[in-house]
Amino acid sequence: MWPDERAQTTQWRHNEQNSSKGYTEDNCRVILWALNAAFGSWGEAVFRDISLAWLERSEAKPTNSYIMAA
Repeated sequence: MWPDERAQTTQWRHNEQNSSKGYTEDNCRVILWALNAAFGSWGEAVFRDISLAWLERSEAKPTNSYIMAA
């Protein structure tokens, strides 16, 4: 991974939750680029299963370091 690609993974993006509905207010969300890429490749359910399994098997603790303050 190139250095500029690593920085891109933590950038915020907007995306459609359902691509067949288009960019409407009720169908868009702000999401990390890396999550958007993962959801597009595997789907949210698969990504959720992978993430939960990883958390259960590791000592990693979820943090809110990337959560934007409201």
